Amino acid sequence: MDFSDFGITRNHLKQSLMHSAAITAAGLVVITLMGVYTGSWATRNLSPAYVFYYVFLSVPVQELFFRGFVQTRLEKKIRPWAAVVVASVLFGAVHFYNPLLAGLALAAGLAWGYSFHIRKCLAGPVLSHTVLGLCLFLFVL
Repeated sequence: MDFSDFGITRNHLKQSLMHSAAITAAGLVVITLMGVYTGSWATRNLSPAYVFYYVFLSVPVQELFFRGFVQTRLEKKIRPWAAVVVASVLFGAVHFYNPLLAGLALAAGLAWGYSFHIRKCLAGPVLSHTVLGLCLFLFVL
């Protein structure tokens, strides 16, 4: 077993990043609409320590665990689409403290899970997760 088994690879890097750019663009539209609809569109101050923690620890660990470990292991036992769904539901469930965030995490998890399934590279999902999460925390939640 090596790092590529968990999606830590340069294989399909460009395709993974391009796919995640589309996911991120769609996510930014949703975040913008949410902010406008809920009226909670406002800039919030995040501490540099929180941003560092989120970008360099929280997001990579979440993606490595839910996609690199859980989804990859499930794909060996059940159909790939079912593995994506199960891993995404679990990912959404850990965000239970905020029902809106849990729903968004489930939807994004499905997109990131699909992307990871077809590319087997975590770079795109990690980058997309980072950008969308920071935008949510900065402007909506």
